[in-house]
Formats: sequence, structure tokens, C-alpha cells
Amino acid sequence: MNSIRQQVALGFQIVVVLIIWVIFIIFNDVALQINWKAIKLLPDVISVYAILYLIFIKWLWRIPLFRGWLVIVPDLQGTWKGTLETTWVDPQTNKTPTPIEAYLAIRQTLRDIHITMYTKESVSNSEATGICMEEDKGIRLLSYSYSNIPKATVRERSQIHYGAIRLRISVRPERKLEGEYWTDRKSTGHAEFRYIGRKLVQQFAD
Repeated sequence: MNSIRQQVALGFQIVVVLIIWVIFIIFNDVALQINWKAIKLLPDVISVYAILYLIFIKWLWRIPLFRGWLVIVPDLQGTWKGTLETTWVDPQTNKTPTPIEAYLAIRQTLRDIHITMYTKESVSNSEATGICMEEDKGIRLLSYSYSNIPKATVRERSQIHYGAIRLRISVRPERKLEGEYWTDRKSTGHAEFRYIGRKLVQQFAD
């Protein structure tokens, strides 16, 4: 998952390390030049940089200041509410079932993303996830494979299964995820979700 502009990021990292190094040199009353005393400060400089890096990939990357020129991946963290509409036709009624209401709880850092889907009868967890970014073509896609575990009380008609979903990411005029899903039960369908807030749901809410 390409989350940042790599060439810009390299230059940005070098600048941050140099700034930290200069601060250490000043506070340790060392001459502002390359000498042995300044070089001996490098382990501390790298330690501080590593801490700042971990903070950045977990939280700071969300700050609007870094968007566009450095961070290109969209911030999807939060709860999304929507529907799943299957293309499967019930052979007994010759009709497709009514759409199922669902919630997505998306947990995201700069490097990783995990998705849990809650419906009234089951819970799905992402296993392999990726965000495809092709800004020149206007393409932003969230794709992931998942395992779905229905409640024990409904497994006689809804078995544990695996599938994949591919969602187009929209941020204007509203935050929306829309696309298709397919499963190893040879079923497919349409999925659509809208962002409702940062607080993460932990179960299906009527």
C-alpha cells in the first residue's frame, strides 16, 4: 500500500533528522559543525527520530498539514453504515432477498488497515487489505479479503465462508465507499457505505 510520496518522504526524513541533530548539538553546547562530539550524538538523534516516526505513522499522518504533498492515502478510520445487496435469487421465491444493513469499523494507521463488518447475523474480519491510489486517473480503491462467521443459530442456512470486496473511495461531496463483493459460496453483490463518525462500533446496532 503506497501511503506517501516516496521521493518527498525521503527528503522530509533527512530534514527531520538534521533538525533533531542540530537541536541536540545546541543543547549539548557542541560547536555547530561536523566533529567527533557531534557524531557521538547520532545514536540519541536516531532514537528520537524513531519515536517520532512511530508517532507519525500512528497518529500525526492524519493532520491536514501533511495531506497531498506527503501523505496521499485517505483517512478512513471510523464507522461506516451501509447495505449489502446480493444478486443471488432464492429458488423458492424467484426473488432476490432484501438488502442487508451493515456497519464497517475501520482501524487504520499510515501503514496498516483492518476492517470489521457487522451485520445482524454475522461478523467479518479483513485478512489481506490494500488501498490502490492512482491520483492521475482519479482512482482510489479499498480492496480486501475477509472471513465471515455467522452466529451459531443461523449456520444451518448461512455457513462460515470467505470472500473479497472492492470499494471505490469517494470523499466529495460526501464520504462514501461503494463497490462489489463476491464469496466462495458463488454469490456476488453490491455494497455501499457512508461515513458516520470516528467512534468505532463493536457490534451491530439496530
